Amino acid sequence: MRRRSLFIGLVAAVVVLCVWDFAWWGLGVQPVFPWTLKRVLENEPGSYVLVDVRPQDEFKRGHIRGAQNRPVLASHPEMLGRQRPDSIIVVICTSGHLSTKVVHRLNKLGFERVYNLTGGMLGWRLVDGPIVGGD
Repeated sequence: MRRRSLFIGLVAAVVVLCVWDFAWWGLGVQPVFPWTLKRVLENEPGSYVLVDVRPQDEFKRGHIRGAQNRPVLASHPEMLGRQRPDSIIVVICTSGHLSTKVVHRLNKLGFERVYNLTGGMLGWRLVDGPIVGGD
């Protein structure tokens, strides 16, 4: 019985996350999946501008190599500033929820090549994405 409850809970969580991502996708927030980001960073390091909007203490505990810690963007995305026109920006948070909101607001400010890391750092860790920092 416990195993079945765990399974139902896991399925429910996956459904909620999928609905969340599809709803934001409908509003123009483009996802990048963790396995895709991992492959791109392995083959073309530095090809994306990685912007991590988590608080500094969380960032220090572990982040994707090359990511910029910019927690202020969570409340003030306009502070991203100008980027090279060919820049592809990936916004990262813990679970992918805060970053979707940041990407949506950046899109409204005119940024076109901005993506949300689906599942955030939790998704990144699930695909064994390498992290730096932490213990």
